[in-house]
Amino acid sequence: MWAAPTFATGPQPSRRARSGQPTGHVRLALLLLERAPQLGVARETLLRDAKLDDKQLGNPSGRIPLAAVARLWRSLASHVSDPAVGLRVGADIPVREFGIVGYAMAFSSTVGSALNRVSRYSRILSNAHAVVMEPAGDATWVRLDLQPELRAFRPAVDYRLAAVLSACREIAGSPIAPLIVQLPYRRPTDVKEHVSFFDAPLEFGSLG
Repeated sequence: MWAAPTFATGPQPSRRARSGQPTGHVRLALLLLERAPQLGVARETLLRDAKLDDKQLGNPSGRIPLAAVARLWRSLASHVSDPAVGLRVGADIPVREFGIVGYAMAFSSTVGSALNRVSRYSRILSNAHAVVMEPAGDATWVRLDLQPELRAFRPAVDYRLAAVLSACREIAGSPIAPLIVQLPYRRPTDVKEHVSFFDAPLEFGSLG
């Protein structure tokens, strides 16, 4: 029986090396760019810093290098004073905005089946990270396996965890909470936003 999700991020068991350059889905970049004006950052500024242009982003189903995604996140973090910006953006994204993967989640009969689907198809969104399901007794770890470029970068980590949990809550129609949340970066001075959003015990520095 599937139990309430336990979220975590951190290093994973070694896997076969991936071939080619890690890439991310254009749709993920567009989500950040669409929200840039609300965060007080000009879209053009983020594009310039990320070394991207509208031609590269013309196909929402296309792909861009992970390095460009990382530059986009770092630009956003440098221009927005709110340290919880990743958490806020991730929490605000409806599940269907993730395209075909989001629709597969949205039409799942249970939160458990939705998580299994995003675990199975997360590489469609990016071959630079994966959502990994790991049963552990009566619970299930929902673990994000990220590339080193983003693994301990707080805004990107917060965004991905918040987006997955927000999708679960949208599908369940209730404010479900994890059993525990592990984050790879050091504990920030102020964690009120994390406590409020996750409503779960928090552990920081899980990269060890």
